[in-house]
Amino acid sequence: MVLRSVRYLFVPSSSQLSTHARHQANTSPYQVRSLALEYRNSALARSTSATTPFLIYLTSRNHDRGERALSELQTNDQALQDAAVLTRDGGNVELRYKQLDVGEDDSILDFVNFLHAEHKEGMDILVNNAGVALDADGFSTSHRPAIRSCSPSSLSSLILSTAPDNVATTLRTNYHAPLTLSLRLLSLLRLSSTPSTPSRITNLSSLLSKLSTPKYSPRIIAAFRAAVAAGSIADVTDLMAGFEDAVAIEAAHQGEERAKVEGQGWPRSAYAVSKAGVTAVSVILGREELRKAGRGKRGDAEGGAVLVNACCPGFVSTDMTNNRGRKTAERGAQTPVKLALGDLRGSGGEFWERGEVSVWDTAGELEDVS
Repeated sequence: MVLRSVRYLFVPSSSQLSTHARHQANTSPYQVRSLALEYRNSALARSTSATTPFLIYLTSRNHDRGERALSELQTNDQALQDAAVLTRDGGNVELRYKQLDVGEDDSILDFVNFLHAEHKEGMDILVNNAGVALDADGFSTSHRPAIRSCSPSSLSSLILSTAPDNVATTLRTNYHAPLTLSLRLLSLLRLSSTPSTPSRITNLSSLLSKLSTPKYSPRIIAAFRAAVAAGSIADVTDLMAGFEDAVAIEAAHQGEERAKVEGQGWPRSAYAVSKAGVTAVSVILGREELRKAGRGKRGDAEGGAVLVNACCPGFVSTDMTNNRGRKTAERGAQTPVKLALGDLRGSGGEFWERGEVSVWDTAGELEDVS
C-alpha cells in the first residue's frame, strides 16, 4: 500500500467588507475545530498511517486576523487541547495559515500555484466557505451608514446607484471565486481520490439558493434547470451575467416600473442569486465527476470520483445575520463537516441541508431551516 500525505484545504476568506471579514473570523474556527476533532473517526484517517498528518489550511483576506485566528486555535482552544488532536499535543492534525483574498483574481492564482507547487502529490478536501451578503432592501448593506442618514426621497436613488457594484462584489465572492478554485484545484483533488476515500469539494450555499422562492420568473427557473440538465457551467455563468445586466438596467432607468429586476424575472437579492449559481455549478460538477468515474475516462483505473456537493449550514447566528440566526456556529458546522469527512455513500452533485440531501430546483414555498 502506498501511503500518501493527507492534504486538506479550508477556505473561509472574505472579500471586501471588514464586517464580513470579522464574520468569517468568528465562524471559521468552529468548522476548523469540528474538522480537526472528526478527522480521527473518518475513513480518510483509517486509510492512512497513524503518523500521516492531516494538514488544514486556514485562509483569510486579512493576514493579521487570519494569524490571530490560527493562534487562538493552536494555543487557546480547550476542545482541541483536551482531545490532543493537534501535532503540538501529540496528535496528527496540523493547522497552517495562508493569506487568500477570493475577491482578487491574482490572489486566487497565487494561492492555486502555491498549492500545486507545495503539494504535487494531491489534496483531499476543498471547502469553499467564503461569502458576503450585501443585500439591504435589495443590494446595499455596505452603505448602511449612508442609508441611515438619507431622507426617504433620496433613499431609493442611493440603493439603485450603488447596486451594480454590490452585485458584482457579491457574485465575484460567492459565485466566481468558489467556481474558479474548484476548477483550478480539481486536478490535485483527482490525484488523491480513490473509490474508498474519494476527495471532496464542499461549497457552502444557502437555503436561498433554492428555486422554490416565488420571486424567480418561470423563464429564469427554466433556464437554471436547462443549464443543469445540459451540464453547462457556461450557461450558469451567463445567468449570473444576466442578473448583473438586469440590475444595471434598473439603475440606468430609475423609477421606471418596467425596468425593475423583478419585472425582468429576478429576485431582489444578489445573495440569493449568487447562491443559486454556486449550487447549480456544484450539481453540474458533481454529476460530471460521477459520470467520468463511471465510464473510466479518468485515465487512472484506481481513481475515484471527486464528490462535489453544496450545502446550507442553516440560519446561523453570526455577524452576517446580525446574530438573529437560530443555530449556533457549532451546529452550523455540522453539515459542512459531514460533507468533508462523513460517509456520503458516493453522493455527489447534490444540495444538502440538515445533514441530508435536499431538492433545490423545485417550485414552492421556502421552508424553515432552524
